[in-house]
Amino acid sequence: MFFVLIRTMLRKFIHLAFNLLLLLVVKAGFSQSISFSPVNLTFTNPILTTSADSAVVNLTNNSCGFIHVFYIYSPISEFKISDTSGFWIAPSTSKSFRVKFKPRHNIQYNSTVLMHTNVGDFSFPVAGYGKYVEAYYDNTYNKFDEALKTSLNTILGTNFLSFSYNAARDKMFMEIDNKKVNGQGATQNTLECIYTGRLAVGYIARTDCQTNSSFNTEHTWPQSLFSSSSPMVSDLNHLFPTDDAANNYRSNNAFGMVSSPSWSNGGSKGISTLFEPRDAQKGRSARAMLYFAIRYNNPAYGLVTFFGPQESILRTWCMQFLPDTIDRKRNEDIFAYQRNRNPFIDHPEFLERITSIANTSVAPSKSLLWCDAQQINNAAYVYDSINYKVIVYNNGNTDIACSQIKCSQSQFALNAASANFSRQAVLEISLRKLLNATGNIIDTLIIENNSTTQPTLKIPISINVNAIKIIPNKTSILATNDSAILTIASNGTVSWNTGGTGKSLVVRTAGIYFAYITDSTGCHHTDTVTIILGSNGIKNSALKGFSASPNPCRDFITVISGSSEIEHFVFVNSLGQKLASFDTNPTEKTQLEVLNYPSGIYYLQSANGKGVRIVIRN
Repeated sequence: MFFVLIRTMLRKFIHLAFNLLLLLVVKAGFSQSISFSPVNLTFTNPILTTSADSAVVNLTNNSCGFIHVFYIYSPISEFKISDTSGFWIAPSTSKSFRVKFKPRHNIQYNSTVLMHTNVGDFSFPVAGYGKYVEAYYDNTYNKFDEALKTSLNTILGTNFLSFSYNAARDKMFMEIDNKKVNGQGATQNTLECIYTGRLAVGYIARTDCQTNSSFNTEHTWPQSLFSSSSPMVSDLNHLFPTDDAANNYRSNNAFGMVSSPSWSNGGSKGISTLFEPRDAQKGRSARAMLYFAIRYNNPAYGLVTFFGPQESILRTWCMQFLPDTIDRKRNEDIFAYQRNRNPFIDHPEFLERITSIANTSVAPSKSLLWCDAQQINNAAYVYDSINYKVIVYNNGNTDIACSQIKCSQSQFALNAASANFSRQAVLEISLRKLLNATGNIIDTLIIENNSTTQPTLKIPISINVNAIKIIPNKTSILATNDSAILTIASNGTVSWNTGGTGKSLVVRTAGIYFAYITDSTGCHHTDTVTIILGSNGIKNSALKGFSASPNPCRDFITVISGSSEIEHFVFVNSLGQKLASFDTNPTEKTQLEVLNYPSGIYYLQSANGKGVRIVIRN
């Protein structure tokens, strides 16, 4: 079960193959608050697993307020972020950080970098390619399960040299495991029993060591299972020196953990049906067994019946007792002699990409749901065009169906009611706050899906909605050379659409006036005030007979001027830029198409002073 979990976690990192990654993005104001350059980061050249590469990513604050980046992180360790301690970005300025890529496998990595800020969470994709330094394993690139097993089997059999049993034993006793020859510092021929640690010292030949020091050759995969046949009987990748007693007691028993031994020596112990090597040998015996299973892949040799029940503990030992310099030197010496290697010495992590060795290897289907946003909790303002975006990634290895996406109290409009996700697919669920609602808005985003962990994902929403108004908040009609003072009750920094600043603004010309407020919660938009030139003092803005509907709108606005004469209207955006103009007929309705305008706040006003604020939802 341990390696099934590890295997599944690796799939998450490679094929984005673990689960649904749900991350909340809050976009306040009138544009995307933060932009990335590059918009996605790909390390195009393969990076050796023994080295690393890095690249710079620039963040730009496109909003009118300061953005506090609390932290930046990657959900997988192969991508690391240089600056994760937090920083501020002033409006219209940029900040850079570095992404470091250090792969562990010779595979393609697809992931994401997540950033948490005071205006929401953001992400951008990252990708890279890992490569092993040994060309020997080039054919295993980006392979998993049966494809990887087949590739390794082919590699291990290619150019393999088979020797006689005596020749192989001579090589092992006199060179490969001889501590005088293999660099381990002995001054005379010295051999160590892998199970007990007992030394044979001063022998002059293999036969001398066998006869006078009672040493033998251990076939880690018992030779009785393959009838002592070649080339298995002389394959040095699973042969080791042992003393006679330990060799006899191990016999052809399976490996495992022994709690009440009937035999023990030097840390190894056993009972009549089970044998546990000492810790110094556990990883080596495990890797020898794993090698044999991949190299010969033959049920007739006990692949399923003998190796199968041991596979879990052998996987554990392989990763718990990792290869050391002695293992790597032995692997090189064997390669120089018989021209093949033990891949689990070079790269124990191959196990993370193989679900089963004894049986057909198929990655288990996983559709786990993980939500980064535990709740949507923020301050908003009634006149803001604020969107809450929930970005859903299917990072699993199976398709996921979201049968229903909704808000339980219908306080927010959604852009999707259901969705099907193939793996690596992306869906943006936009929750648009309904305009002109004030107070504390409570709701719950619900995503019904067929994942195995959270088939019903619920994200609480709590938005405190306030109204920022300009005083007076009615249309003012000014006499010639008259003026009006507009004021805003707010603790934030005020910037008017005319370019003025401060909480009060003196106006002497006709037009539509509004302001941006920047405070601790971000950048917000106020109500609007229309100033009209005339001589009748202050009037209510709802002029008799005039209407523009529907409002909010998506496709068209129908305008009735309420005038007995032809009247000229201008349609402008929130920056006062003219987008369209038209004349109304006193006896007919006039339609203005707005389908191609982005969502936001617009204004419709006539030459005679009629005006209305228009909300477009597209």
